[in-house]
Amino acid sequence: MEKYYRYESTYSSAYMSRVYGWMFLALLTTATMSLATIEFPPLAAIATHGFWFLFIAELGIVYWLSARVTKMKPETAITWFLAYSVLNGIVLTPIVFAYTGSTVALAFGVSALSFGVMSIYGTLTKTDLSRFGHIAVLGLIGILIASFMNFFLHSQTVNWVISYLGVVIFTILTAWDTQRIKNNPMYQRYTVIGALTLYLDFINIFLFLLSIFGGGVRRR
Repeated sequence: MEKYYRYESTYSSAYMSRVYGWMFLALLTTATMSLATIEFPPLAAIATHGFWFLFIAELGIVYWLSARVTKMKPETAITWFLAYSVLNGIVLTPIVFAYTGSTVALAFGVSALSFGVMSIYGTLTKTDLSRFGHIAVLGLIGILIASFMNFFLHSQTVNWVISYLGVVIFTILTAWDTQRIKNNPMYQRYTVIGALTLYLDFINIFLFLLSIFGGGVRRR
């Protein structure tokens, strides 16, 4: 099986700039939507009482976009991606704004630094990161199972372990995903999928760090 790093000749800095551009636009959209949700009571009510419905809708959009992107016009794919970022802004509001502003700022800053370092590493390294990426995927499955179990156990210790492992797993995935996006022609044909992949890596690093740094310190 050909490794992704064998496609180095297909790399284009302009292409990666588009990937990061769409990713950052989606992050900005999500942040703006979260702030709007806080300021607009009807949206806040939807975020609070319709959390699981919105969460399932998000999963549906990700599945639909991933499965149908090759048959969509670029404009349609981008529209779905931005729609997802809007919806995610509403969904994340009850989670993010449960913490103090300083905690959110710290988590975001460390997330940006961690993501940036690992993404640069994934871009520049000559080492094939597939092995590490596959291990990280197995680890992700493990923390998903542990998270489901802890939903009933309510163990703070398990929550801490999941949070720390989550940060490690998604920082590894950031490097691997960047390498895949850089070197795989499929991602270069469908920029929005690369942007969505890195967007999800960043959001997950941020949420796990928020849980770690929060330490139970909530807004009053």
